[in-house]
Amino acid sequence: MKLERNWSNVDFFQRTIVFATQLIVFLLSVGLVAKGSITVGDLVALNGYALMFFGPFAALGRSWQVIQNGVTTAANAEKVFDMKEEVYSSADAVNLEKLSGKVQFKNVGFQLRS
Repeated sequence: MKLERNWSNVDFFQRTIVFATQLIVFLLSVGLVAKGSITVGDLVALNGYALMFFGPFAALGRSWQVIQNGVTTAANAEKVFDMKEEVYSSADAVNLEKLSGKVQFKNVGFQLRS
């Protein structure tokens, strides 16, 4: 539970940083449009490029989380594999080597009862 809470916090801060950076880029580009330095089309293109630049960082964070969860799961599986093997048969059980035979059903019927 603690690990999931930590990953949730990391995800929140990562998204917050990406959003704040994109907001700053947008506000700066709006200022440039107001000054006449760039056009509205440049503004749209600039923000589109910013989104394409920061999107992979968010995906990288999610991938890192999946990798870390896999490493933790592998470590837990290692503990299970290292456990002592359980014995399922009793000490006085009879071991039947070879069995043979047939099962034959004659005059068998089925009836639905309610």
